[in-house]
Amino acid sequence: MSDPVWSARLPRGKMGQRCERKADAMGHGDHWGCVFKDTDTGISELLPVAIADGALVEGETLVLKKMSRDGEIADEPGEPTLTFGLVSDRGPYSVMVVLMKQDGMEETFVGSAYPFMPEGCIRDMVVQSVEEWDNGVEAEITGVLDDGAIVTFFDLEYFRNSGQYHEGRRVTVELAALALFAEPTEHKPIVIDDPDRVAEIRAIAGDSRTSDRIEFRTEGMAILFPAENGQASEYSFTGPVKSVTFDEVGGQTFHRAVITVLRMGDDFDLPVLIADHTRKGAGPVAGQDFSGLIWMHGRLCKERPERQARQTAEKEGLIGRLKRRLGL
Repeated sequence: MSDPVWSARLPRGKMGQRCERKADAMGHGDHWGCVFKDTDTGISELLPVAIADGALVEGETLVLKKMSRDGEIADEPGEPTLTFGLVSDRGPYSVMVVLMKQDGMEETFVGSAYPFMPEGCIRDMVVQSVEEWDNGVEAEITGVLDDGAIVTFFDLEYFRNSGQYHEGRRVTVELAALALFAEPTEHKPIVIDDPDRVAEIRAIAGDSRTSDRIEFRTEGMAILFPAENGQASEYSFTGPVKSVTFDEVGGQTFHRAVITVLRMGDDFDLPVLIADHTRKGAGPVAGQDFSGLIWMHGRLCKERPERQARQTAEKEGLIGRLKRRLGL
């Protein structure tokens, strides 16, 4: 059998192209910008390396939409498709390459590729809904946390987890985020000076003071809002930084900041990776408030995917079995 063709043709916006900022956009163009200042160069240099040295993440055989030989997806059922992933550890971030091989086709396609933060926080949630993307191997999951907060995240391993998400099912997930933009919070007090409103608030609070204005301080507030014109898993945030570590890769510094983004019961402390080129102002410092725009991603907490730290012999054995399944 001849060697399969490895094709990187993708629907528009899947990797390097910048997606239009609209709520129904499906793609990772903006997300690559979280780790690369020059996304075109970064992706073209990294993708072959990620495929060559990536550690195997076993997927599932799924019946997806019909796919042509140039990678275009049609709106009709196709043949069973073998899916699997390769994870390449780049230090502060990792890269997932999702590969697809449809029955009856020699070509193995790059179904998608995206960067992500490898370590996150553990949260329990009840699944509320699943928004599957056109390619059938990616989706955004919406769930209700134990404290009642509703969050949406992009599942890094949906190609092998698609059958695990059912409405009402309780799951444990690992969540983290990449910063599309971040900066130290500029605090401005909220001032209420309308006499009737001031009197109403003071009455509710049992405050007997008679001043004609109320001033609220915003330091230490934790706020998480869906991003305007963004994907469902993208959020605007403001919150205090709990801890910070940093790493240097490719000539730039990445800060790993644990930031409190919600308070509804326990603090929701989310690890956020902030690259120099996405940041305005000084880097995050513990105790400081930070704001910005993030992409929240995660995965089910079960058997973790193979990592670069696996013994070489074991990794080669897994890849060897995979190649035999693909007829290589």
